Amino acid sequence: MAVFSRRIPAEFGSNRLTRALEAARKRGSIVDLTESNPTRAGFAADPTHLATLLAAPEAVRYDPDPRGWIGARRAVVEYYGRRGRIVDEDRIVLTSSTSEAYALLFKLLCNASDEVLVPAPSYPLFEFLASAECVIAAPYQLTFDGRRWGIELPELERALTSRSRAIVVVAPNNPTGSVLTADDLEAVMRLCRDNGLVLICDEVFADYPHDLPARFVPTPYDGEGAVVFTLNGLSKVAGLPQLKLGWIVASGDDRAICGVLTRLEFLSDLYLSVGTPIQRCLPALLDIAPSIQESIRGALSANLRTLRAAVADTALSVLPVEAGWTAVVRAPRIFDDETFALKLLEEESTLVQPGYFYDFEEDGYLVLSLLTPPAVFAEGVQRLEAFVVNLCKRS
Repeated sequence: MAVFSRRIPAEFGSNRLTRALEAARKRGSIVDLTESNPTRAGFAADPTHLATLLAAPEAVRYDPDPRGWIGARRAVVEYYGRRGRIVDEDRIVLTSSTSEAYALLFKLLCNASDEVLVPAPSYPLFEFLASAECVIAAPYQLTFDGRRWGIELPELERALTSRSRAIVVVAPNNPTGSVLTADDLEAVMRLCRDNGLVLICDEVFADYPHDLPARFVPTPYDGEGAVVFTLNGLSKVAGLPQLKLGWIVASGDDRAICGVLTRLEFLSDLYLSVGTPIQRCLPALLDIAPSIQESIRGALSANLRTLRAAVADTALSVLPVEAGWTAVVRAPRIFDDETFALKLLEEESTLVQPGYFYDFEEDGYLVLSLLTPPAVFAEGVQRLEAFVVNLCKRS
């Protein structure tokens, strides 16, 4: 019998919603309000153009650089320049994905059983990425004050221990859509400075704003006395998750960053994971990214308007969406979130994600993908509204 490490979950059984989804698809078609893959949602780049870029003659020459081909890193610099931000090409390290970037940073910063503070609600990948590196993902709760989600310093301080090595912020957050204000950032940076922590910022949805708050602080953040790593990549920037390329941008004072980059380069050199063809065509891909983003933003805005109009004067409500691809809907707490999603799937053949997938503290939250094709989204929201109306009549 094989003996497996504790980095990997002991069991891989499917959950109730997955089993119910399989059964629903056997009965007939469903309306999926969870689609977050741009290549399935109708936003794929021209395949002929992509094939031409990837087949360029220079793509077959192998001349590895642990930080990534300089031409690709300069393209990332230009990308940030278009966003009004200045970064240094020598402070950029290319990775095959944002997930790999997390893995490298956890290796860089943590020994076994050290901790990284991660937000909740948020994307449910952190626990598994951390566990794979023998690191503990310690959650800190984002709080909703009735207007917006934010970071409370007491929550961060309660999560802090002697084993803490880094704080992760996701800005814009998935699924809350919240960004960081100057007050949020100052609280996080002060905690990092006072406790010798590193800040890791996941900004993959930064190109998709909706209703940004006053005193919004754009990413990448300046070091301000602490080391900051900013993560992004082609998956969201250009809607190209199939072309595996991400990056890490390091910020901070020169002395601290020099030692950081030397060690990060060492780790990256162990893998050299980013393929030459994708590096070589990155400048061209980032050039076409704005047109893809425009199409995506159009669909996101249309779906958000549809959702808000549909739930007006119902028992449902849409929480503020500052940026990103998701919307959080408050639903009547007649059932727990999982039961609500199961009944919606059974009675209306409509799929949503229950809030517990994202570690919401209480029931009553549903998560919808605004990337869903608009016609499908409108149909699904109509079914969700009808389900809630009937549910309230029965209860």
